[in-house]
Amino acid sequence: MGSKIWLYQTNRAVESAEQEMLQNLLEEFAQQWMAHGKSLQAKFWFHNPFLLVCEVDESLWGASGCSIDSKVRFLKELGSRYDIDFFVRMKTIARLSSGSYQQLDFNEIKNHLSLDAVFNPSVARSEDMNRLFTSVSASPMQRLFV
Repeated sequence: MGSKIWLYQTNRAVESAEQEMLQNLLEEFAQQWMAHGKSLQAKFWFHNPFLLVCEVDESLWGASGCSIDSKVRFLKELGSRYDIDFFVRMKTIARLSSGSYQQLDFNEIKNHLSLDAVFNPSVARSEDMNRLFTSVSASPMQRLFV
């Protein structure tokens, strides 16, 4: 059994220095995060300037309703403090052929010729991280790219 993954798209690019500062706060949260009185083996990291990943090793104990609620509350509080919305749903992240990332409205996808791949929000397990970015034609969000 692999790890459970949660993906949080931000409303703006989170630059390196800010990521480092946030990473410390996220690590503190992960160290005390519990489900039913048991510590969760969790880690957070920024995959790119627009995407925060949370991973929980479920081989010993998995996150449950109340623990997931506490994570969401923490991210909302963190976002409020640092002017970051971690719950963006109406945009996508594009990986350009240069290797850089850009956040786009769904209707902007068709206008980007230098687009290499788009964010796949359906990834939910660590073993599927190789599918985190996929071609536009294979994207589960393709119907939204008008």
